[in-house]
Amino acid sequence: MKLTSTIILLLAVLTGLQAQEPDHTQIRKVGSFDKVKASKGINVTLIEGDKEEVDVHIKNAEVSDVITTVKNRQLVVKMKTKIYKDMAVQVYVTYKRLREIEAGSGASIDAENIIYAESLKLRGGTESNIILDVDVNNLDVNGSTSKIELAGKAKYQEINIGAGGKYLGFNVESDETYAKSTLGSIVEVTANKKLGATAGSGGVVYYRGEPDKIEKNENTGGKVKKDSGS
Repeated sequence: MKLTSTIILLLAVLTGLQAQEPDHTQIRKVGSFDKVKASKGINVTLIEGDKEEVDVHIKNAEVSDVITTVKNRQLVVKMKTKIYKDMAVQVYVTYKRLREIEAGSGASIDAENIIYAESLKLRGGTESNIILDVDVNNLDVNGSTSKIELAGKAKYQEINIGAGGKYLGFNVESDETYAKSTLGSIVEVTANKKLGATAGSGGVVYYRGEPDKIEKNENTGGKVKKDSGS
C-alpha cells in the first residue's frame, strides 16, 4: 500500500515538472530601427544600448514562433498565426534611438530606462498597455481602448484617446498640452503654461497645473475638469 502511494506521488510530481516547461530563449541581431511595434500577446521591454538586438523568451511554444522583422526602420515583433495554449512571450529589445512606439491589440510595452527623444510618437491598440518614463520635446500619443501610463517631461504634448481608453499622464511635466478624450475615455494631463482640452461623448479630461491659458471644448456629455488633487 505504501509502495502504491509512493508511486502515485512520484507520478504526480513528474507530471507537474513536465507541465512546467522551461523558457526557450534566443538572441537575434536585427537591422537598424527607430520604431518598434509589438503585436498581440507579446510583452516587450525596451533597453537603451550601443547595439540593436532582440532577446526572445517564450514559454509553451518555440522561439521560431516569434517573428521579428525590420522594414522602413520599424522593428515588428509578432507571433506566427496559429493556436497557442498557455503561451507567454517576453521580448527584450535593445535600441539606440527611438521615435515611435506602438503596442498592437493585446500587447504590452515597458522600458528599463527613461526614453530620451526630440519627438516621440506612442500608439496603443485595443486592450494594449504602455508604461514608460520619457524625456522629450514633443510627445504625440494616440490610443483606443488602451491604457497608457507615462511619467517624465514633455515640453509639448498632444494626446488623443478614444473608445474607453486611459491616458495616465499627471506625472508628465509639460508646458503646452493639447488633450482630446472621447467615447468614455479618461485623460489625465499636466499643463504649466497652456492647455487645450476637448472632451466629447462621455470622455473626461482631468488636468493639473496652473496654465496661463486654457481653451476648453465640452460636448455630448464630455467634461474638462481641474483635478482636485493638484
